[in-house]
Amino acid sequence: MRKLGSIMAGTGKYTAKDGQEKTSWTKCGSLFEKEPGKYTIKWDATPAGNQWEGWCPVFEDKPRQGSAPSKAEPFDDDLGDLPF
Repeated sequence: MRKLGSIMAGTGKYTAKDGQEKTSWTKCGSLFEKEPGKYTIKWDATPAGNQWEGWCPVFEDKPRQGSAPSKAEPFDDDLGDLPF
């Protein structure tokens, strides 16, 4: 099974030190490809409160600073044929 990315929810806004408005993100789970064309979701959390609008985009995981580079294949965001 290959991890394609993290499922995130925008849960609010904040102002960064440079004055830009940014989005606060909460990780809700992960998207995996079980075999070509077959996907599964590992759900960890559901956001609560009035800031979440019900949408959870999928973001490609990026390596953390100081960690070894990822050997994952590039993320293909064309998931229009998912069965749900």
